[in-house]
Amino acid sequence: GWSYRKQDFAFEFHRANLKQVVQLQSHSCMEAYFDERIEKLTNLAQSRSLPVASVMSPIDSSMIATYSLYLLSQEGFQVADGLLSFIVDGCKASSTPPPALESVAVLRSVIVGAARKLASGSLVQHLEALESSCRLCPCCPSVWRAAFASPLTFRRMYRIWISVWEAPLSCDKPFSLPGPSPTLWLTLFTAFQRLEQSAWKRVLSILERALKSPSCAQSGVLWGLLLRLSVDYTEDKRSAISVFYRAVEACPWAKHLWSTGIRELSSVLQGQELRDVVGLMKEKELRLTAEVEEAQLELELAEQAQTADMAAPGN
Repeated sequence: GWSYRKQDFAFEFHRANLKQVVQLQSHSCMEAYFDERIEKLTNLAQSRSLPVASVMSPIDSSMIATYSLYLLSQEGFQVADGLLSFIVDGCKASSTPPPALESVAVLRSVIVGAARKLASGSLVQHLEALESSCRLCPCCPSVWRAAFASPLTFRRMYRIWISVWEAPLSCDKPFSLPGPSPTLWLTLFTAFQRLEQSAWKRVLSILERALKSPSCAQSGVLWGLLLRLSVDYTEDKRSAISVFYRAVEACPWAKHLWSTGIRELSSVLQGQELRDVVGLMKEKELRLTAEVEEAQLELELAEQAQTADMAAPGN
């Protein structure tokens, strides 16, 4: 028989994972309990003329997560995703979605990943679920991370990204924002770098597009990535120097940009250019691992040694 009282079970399912849920003694009793909870949420939402996700508490979100995982294991992807689709039905995209809506959108993406491992559901169904989550919560990095996780879904989701964030005057843009946050761009960059390892030019173009966005123009992390890739992959090092100057102009306080530029481009920078860089650091009162005056002294000593070698007999 069923040994759990309802008040004990409310705490139990909050902590349960998929393995524990499947091992519970009475599936039918558990399904009845979950159905009763969802019916109460539905009635509450209808009485307020709101989507179900708008009236959910954190405990309710945990309950939906547990039940959807259970349905995935017992009934398949279509039933589990149908529950989540019902929960978010009527919700509109927002830059600050309710916590419950964001958790369900992330959960829907996670369910797709689990369904792929279980070979449950078709690729078309998976793509539709991911697209719905990305459009509902376009500012949520976790949703995009799940959408970009598989090579099977990456290209379709990349097109959705462009239609939502980058298409000019796109009707798909659900609200007015200056652009994706640096974290969102990093999510796209990481996925592209992992799945398109040989397409470094396209990866560079992603970073260039990100840095044109007002929300990312002063992101030291993105400028550092662009500088690092420019040093590693571009044959014309003068273009890397150009990136370095742009980076320190946008983020003069970012010490890692200065140190990377001096360390990696010192063999390309001419003597006067290197002195100019050190002069800029001195002007901005920047300190790395040594005083700028010490670095300038070392530079002068190196030039004197080079001059002495050239003047030595036999040279």
